[in-house]
Amino acid sequence: MSNIKVSFELIETLARCGVMDYCVCPGSRNAPLIEVLEKCENIRVFYHFDERAAGFFALGRMKKTGRPVAVVTTSGTAVMETLPALTEAYYSNCPLVVLSADRPKYFRQSGAPQVVDQMGVLRSVVDQELDLEAANSKDVFVLQQLKTLERSIHINICFDEPLLDEPISSWRVSHKGDSLKCLSLVDLKMEPLETPQISKPLVILSGLSDKVYDDVKEWLKNWSGPVYAEAPSGLRQEDTNTFWVRDPQEVETLFSHQILDSVIRIGDVPTLRFWRDLERKYKNIPVLSLSERAFSGLGRCPDKPYALTKSHLQTLLNMRWDFSKALSQKEKISNRDKVSGLLSQYPLSEPAMIYQLSQRIDSCSFLFLGNSLPIREWDQFAERKGWKCSANRGANGIDGLLASFLGQCQSKGENWCVIGDQSALYDLNSLALVKEQGEGVIRIVVVNNGGGCIFRQLNYADYFSNPHTFNFSGAAEMFGLEYCCYKGEGEFPTPTKSHTLIELVPAQNESDQFWSSYKRDSV
Repeated sequence: MSNIKVSFELIETLARCGVMDYCVCPGSRNAPLIEVLEKCENIRVFYHFDERAAGFFALGRMKKTGRPVAVVTTSGTAVMETLPALTEAYYSNCPLVVLSADRPKYFRQSGAPQVVDQMGVLRSVVDQELDLEAANSKDVFVLQQLKTLERSIHINICFDEPLLDEPISSWRVSHKGDSLKCLSLVDLKMEPLETPQISKPLVILSGLSDKVYDDVKEWLKNWSGPVYAEAPSGLRQEDTNTFWVRDPQEVETLFSHQILDSVIRIGDVPTLRFWRDLERKYKNIPVLSLSERAFSGLGRCPDKPYALTKSHLQTLLNMRWDFSKALSQKEKISNRDKVSGLLSQYPLSEPAMIYQLSQRIDSCSFLFLGNSLPIREWDQFAERKGWKCSANRGANGIDGLLASFLGQCQSKGENWCVIGDQSALYDLNSLALVKEQGEGVIRIVVVNNGGGCIFRQLNYADYFSNPHTFNFSGAAEMFGLEYCCYKGEGEFPTPTKSHTLIELVPAQNESDQFWSSYKRDSV
């Protein structure tokens, strides 16, 4: 079969599985796929020069559309660049498709140009691998058997020359599969919920997909017990009768004073430091997880979580737990006044800048939070609004954050990304993907504290933070973004209608003083 016919067949097959978006990194060997995609009138194609960024952009698109997305690479080392995004997709239960073009199999182990063994390199984070020869009709039959994509897949297809071996005209895929919904309930516990050790729980709400958001929001209206809601849950408006726990130190107080004795996790694996302390310091505290991910998030809990379903949420409401003691302690454990005082006392500190930034982002905006310090500081110090919020909390890495944000941006309104300086440097070339946005306006906020300052809080030596003296004005100019810088004095910058990069530069001495006072005066 010709290269062009095989490419048609591949894209038709994937369309039946729900794939309608392709992130393409052009090369010579993947020319048949590119030409067929370009001529297809009802497939959307995004182009980028970096396979790693393209993979994370595809991950963002998956979260936005609820459909699996494909990344198309050329031969050689290119396919290996998709491993970071596939890893994040694996731990987020999102099906990412990698299509790698290859030279014919007889070149393998020959040392010929652009020939490496492309099979097996992604095996730990994909559910299925197909190694196909375009000229082999039996291989094409194997491809046609593909029906669903509940997990990631790597399809390696070997093209011989001439690569463009037939003329191509405009066409349309004949059948589009239904949306398969990312973050599916694959491998989660569906049996009735058992809660024998749960008596006085703290509920920790973390990341939620659109599929379950409304169910959890409705459940909160009938839940009066203590809840710590992280920003990715999108449920921090505090417009219910729930007992809201707002500060990590308040969580510590509730458990150290034995006001609470157990944890219910709803959503993704939490960011909260207390969650990690459940491994050692609070290792005897029972934990019940309801999630869309098939991972417990704790080394001491090998069992997979229960599925986050309406019936399981209802079971929690049917339990008769007495929260009166916790409610009576509500004002005694609150850190609200202390935190507000420190934000006023140290206005040039990083926490104060995060608070000021949160005041200026409209609640209707889409918000993406970077890992490391930004997501933790946002949880702790930002205003509590109803942003639709997202983050890459599968593998919790700092790579690919800009690309993931840009893939997930909404086509209308404002889209805000808040990331650290090292995360921005790590993924700087993804700013080229801003051009792929429609009518939506991009606001990228880089918190430039001169390195990885999370290590300062962990009392690591300065060299752990990779200190630098860079600023991001040149990056904004290079990729055609408006630029403004805020150092905590004067009016907070008001972005124009153009795509904008905002650099926040906190005063390190005030940040140190803030954290020193915060820890010293803990409840």
